[in-house]
Amino acid sequence: YGQLGERALACASKIMDMSFGEENGWVGIAVDTCPDWPVMLWGLIASGRQPVLVDPSLDDKGIAHLLRQAGATALICRRERELPGIMQAVPETLLERAAPKPGFTPVWADQLAVCTSGTTATSRVFVYRGQAIAKQALGIFEAQKNHPVVREKRGPIRTLCFLPLNHIFGLMTNMIWIMLMGYPQV
Repeated sequence: YGQLGERALACASKIMDMSFGEENGWVGIAVDTCPDWPVMLWGLIASGRQPVLVDPSLDDKGIAHLLRQAGATALICRRERELPGIMQAVPETLLERAAPKPGFTPVWADQLAVCTSGTTATSRVFVYRGQAIAKQALGIFEAQKNHPVVREKRGPIRTLCFLPLNHIFGLMTNMIWIMLMGYPQV
């Protein structure tokens, strides 16, 4: 996790140098779950950008709708989308630095937004403050102390990340909680 932190700060430094999105503004991330997904999420947060977690399988119209709802000005995505007025960057551009620029100081955002899948109607955006996310993770952590969900006899539990990290369940169980526990992620 030390390397993850260093890479996230390098990503944040690049985001700020590029003026990618606005500080205290919303920036979408529509990238499939991959090892660099947490780096980009924390990079956005450390650069003062508030992430909007978007399903990358949505078409451009669906993504545009969610970004409009959030007031987002930028999007991290794997391919160029038809989104007039939205600055776009591919992950590789934001991840090219090995370390933050000398003198870099993080500017931490305190909100993130998750989007519903729209299975019952139109997709919607829901905003959570850092404290709400932290309390949910800490609640799981405290419950785990006395009643482990899984008992691993061969060392720290290893988790298989198969849930999409843009989804609230994947974000909370496969990223936030797992990082808090310090478990290796596969």
